[in-house]
Amino acid sequence: FHVPGDISCAANWIVAAALQPGSELIVRGVGLNETRAGFLRVLVRMGARILEHVSSDASEPLGTLIVRGAPLRGTIIPREDLTELTEELPLLAVAAAMAEGNTVIDEAPEETERLGRIAHNLRLMGGGVSSVAHGIEIKGSGGQPLQPGCVPHGLWRRRIVRQR
Repeated sequence: FHVPGDISCAANWIVAAALQPGSELIVRGVGLNETRAGFLRVLVRMGARILEHVSSDASEPLGTLIVRGAPLRGTIIPREDLTELTEELPLLAVAAAMAEGNTVIDEAPEETERLGRIAHNLRLMGGGVSSVAHGIEIKGSGGQPLQPGCVPHGLWRRRIVRQR
């Protein structure tokens, strides 16, 4: 039997290719089930050019993605989408920071701290982020890259360990 590749492992490359006009990325043998591929739907709403070819649907859809870079635009990520974006939300925030226009990420009560950390880290890299009544709003730079910055990964890790 064949084990599909984890789309979350390819997510960094998918977002990088989607952000770079003129680029092309082919991801083969990746699992494309509805819940794991939720971040693809958000990228497509942002204007990403992503083609899916499902080659097998035995236990879970398996296929190939072709990602072609194009200018992205802001979108709204409603709270009901957040459950499907657990691992990819920080990557989508980076895409939003480099898109044209603004992106609003609606906040679910359990996501308050996480969205705050994403906003803080984007600010460390020069991203424009503001708090709104129902979440955060990311001001897109129209394709300008983020600045190098030091993101405090260890702080997040310590908090998780303490909660166990």
